[in-house]
Amino acid sequence: SNYSGVAVLGTYRWLPSLGVAMLAEQEQSETLSTVQTVLLTNLAVAAGAVLLALGAALLITRSITGPLSNLAETSSRIAAGDLALSAEVEREDEIGTLAKGFNRMTGQLRELIGGLEGRVAERTAALEQRSSYLQASAEVGQAAASILEAEGLIQEVVGLIRERFNLYYVGMFLLDESGEWAVLRAGTGEAGRAMLARGHRIHFGEGMIGWSVEHAQARIALDVGEDAVRLATTELPEARSEAALPLRSRGRVLGALTVQSAQPAAFDQDSLVVLQTMADQVAVALDNARLFAASQQALEAAGRAYGEVSR
Repeated sequence: SNYSGVAVLGTYRWLPSLGVAMLAEQEQSETLSTVQTVLLTNLAVAAGAVLLALGAALLITRSITGPLSNLAETSSRIAAGDLALSAEVEREDEIGTLAKGFNRMTGQLRELIGGLEGRVAERTAALEQRSSYLQASAEVGQAAASILEAEGLIQEVVGLIRERFNLYYVGMFLLDESGEWAVLRAGTGEAGRAMLARGHRIHFGEGMIGWSVEHAQARIALDVGEDAVRLATTELPEARSEAALPLRSRGRVLGALTVQSAQPAAFDQDSLVVLQTMADQVAVALDNARLFAASQQALEAAGRAYGEVSR
């Protein structure tokens, strides 16, 4: 406090030559007003900096958590079965890299599931086709077993095979008495009638039919234009694939069936097994019909002989 009792800040310097002291003073309120102003300014600046830092932190946090939240929601929906979704890639930092990796993983998952579904569909279609082939084979075998007249059996079988197996053409060849020729005995459609009219026949060992009869084995031409053994037939221009099936009964080959499709590669190993089983059933039925006809002729001959003896 100065001589007036006012709070001041002061300083002095003693001047020995004069024997006096120089004194300077200023009221504390005046001196400290600048300090208070600076303090208040600093406090305001600090508060503003804190607010700016909080806002920046909030924005940065949202910029990080927002994409991560969207990615988590997308992953949950994909896990629930919506595989068409993809994560949005809005930035080129680590989060963008994570989203890209997630999209690649989702794409691979879609491809994997699509491939599995495709294989399941293919196997289902193959099973359905095999089931239909087995059912058709059973129907053909049942019809063949119920007919005892050889000519009627031949005509009935080729038409039934074409209808049940949805084929382009079916023909039945039987060996003649010499065993050198496989003669067409029945054929479906206009092509079959035309070939029957001109007496179509194939030499033993030639073509797919002759090869099948000679070796007692089935033969497939998945593309008729590439099989060197197959003999082309002008009446069947739309044939794209063919299978020749030997008619085997009691250790003998009676002839062969030709089944042709307008689709390439229409026959595989499974269908070939079913078709060959059906062909063997037809051959047995045909052999039975011949035996039945022979027994009928023998009975008629015995009846005539008995009549002669009686007279």
